[in-house]
Amino acid sequence: ITCHGGDLNGTQMAPALVNIKQHWTRDGLINYLRNPSSYSGDARFDEYRAKYKNIMMPSYGNLDVKDLGKISEYLLTR
Repeated sequence: ITCHGGDLNGTQMAPALVNIKQHWTRDGLINYLRNPSSYSGDARFDEYRAKYKNIMMPSYGNLDVKDLGKISEYLLTR
């Protein structure tokens, strides 16, 4: 809620998460959540880094992959 907003439409801290299915598959999103820094070469993330300076997406590699799957499935329906 703090970062992406309660409605997932983004904030000054982080981009919107609505319609992310345009960019992600379930497995791709799970992999991103496990290690966001591994996606640093994507042009979309270059734009995010320019817009959201000094803010970094935390890694959720400590969560069980089943939980990450549930999070991914939820986000892909938004």
